[in-house]
Amino acid sequence: MTERFTVTGLEGPVLAPFGTVLELSCQLSPPQNAQHMEIRWFRTHYTQPIYLYNDGKDLFGEIIPKYVERTELLKDAIKEGNVTLRIFDVNPDDDGQYHCIFKDGKFYEEHITKVKVIDAQFELDSMWLDDMTVILSMLMVFVIMLISFIYFILRGKWCGEAGELK
Repeated sequence: MTERFTVTGLEGPVLAPFGTVLELSCQLSPPQNAQHMEIRWFRTHYTQPIYLYNDGKDLFGEIIPKYVERTELLKDAIKEGNVTLRIFDVNPDDDGQYHCIFKDGKFYEEHITKVKVIDAQFELDSMWLDDMTVILSMLMVFVIMLISFIYFILRGKWCGEAGELK
């Protein structure tokens, strides 16, 4: 009899910068060997996998063509029921949901991860803007303090106690 399990994974949305490598993990709970199982990753249609593994074999012939050269399944921890889908050269089309299914005989469970593709340049621009805002604020405080210091020095030099010129 097949041991029952659930599938867990990354809670989304997972941010994936444009042009980078995305790694999506899912694992069986409780941990168990998944080498003999079918592991299927797909986007919207079960019958159109972006990665398919079954009983120890990667089934490249059944994968959607645009993903064949861009994906790999990391199986280092498959004996503990843990796999990672790696997607190379992330692009805007990769935005959306990813279903990870483990199937053992007739029993199966899935986990869905939401991916949000972001423009890494935009992120760098906004971080640069935040940094510049902090730097300019600190510079303004420094200038105000310097002007105040100079004012009080000069005031003390030219004015007596009653505020008259010396």
